[in-house]
Amino acid sequence: MVLSVVFIVLLFSWAFLFFGFYLKDPYLTMLASILNIAWGVYVVLYGFDGVQDWFTEALAIVNAMSACYILVRAGWEEYKNI
Repeated sequence: MVLSVVFIVLLFSWAFLFFGFYLKDPYLTMLASILNIAWGVYVVLYGFDGVQDWFTEALAIVNAMSACYILVRAGWEEYKNI
């Protein structure tokens, strides 16, 4: 089974997110969060591998909203350090 590009983008975005947490780099974390948000919006609009049901939409919304929280929180922590 060939991996879909959508799945590969999800894996890379979460890898970048964990790498940003590991390095304590807020900019890499925010970039990965933006990528996760874009992935969530794409999956809500077009589905995951051609499947668009309530489970994939719920997964995409939870992923995008958690990325929104991480984005705002990383930005706020960076703002407090200035």
